[in-house]
Amino acid sequence: MKSKLLLAVAAVTVCAMLVIGGTLAYFTADATKTNTFTVGKIGASLSETNWDSSGSAAARTIAPSRVIAKDPEITITADSEACYARMVVTMPTALYNGSNLKPNNAANTFVTFTAPNPTLWGDAIVSTTSNATTTKIYYKYNNGAVIPNSTNNTNLGDLYTSITIAGTATNDQMLTLANLGANFSIVVNAYVVQSEGFTGATPEASAFAATFASAF
Repeated sequence: MKSKLLLAVAAVTVCAMLVIGGTLAYFTADATKTNTFTVGKIGASLSETNWDSSGSAAARTIAPSRVIAKDPEITITADSEACYARMVVTMPTALYNGSNLKPNNAANTFVTFTAPNPTLWGDAIVSTTSNATTTKIYYKYNNGAVIPNSTNNTNLGDLYTSITIAGTATNDQMLTLANLGANFSIVVNAYVVQSEGFTGATPEASAFAATFASAF
């Protein structure tokens, strides 16, 4: 009888241990989701490599047959958001009137702006505004196409490569340039704006469009 009692006690003890073990066998899991927001950016630069190296020196004195390097180019910085690009060229109206940039001006042209990328810039004149002294010419890159984002810098190509004074330029035509004096300058401004959400409806977009006249 004593041995049977001991076996019964032992059996109860084993059952108790199994129950205790069962209460600890829960399946558990844990997860965390973090949302990280990175602020986008647009970076761009305007350079004139050949103007800096030789064109500026050639422009100090103007003479017939002179070729002056003038090569404005926009570079979009790597990892910029998709965007639009525009350029505005400001020059004396007298120079514009004697150049190939003025439509239907072949008879009076003695200054030629060489545009190497007609499909990207040369044929993309949006509009011009003119008064007696100053003319602005508005250019749209690639007829207004979106420039996609890239992990590399994106060069948009030269607006022009050179300005040539015709060898047949007359004294009167050369005097037109000489009389400009200190006002004989060509200024190029580059404008870049993100394409996403740009409808012209926001105050920022409206302000940008106003700066760029009718180019957007």
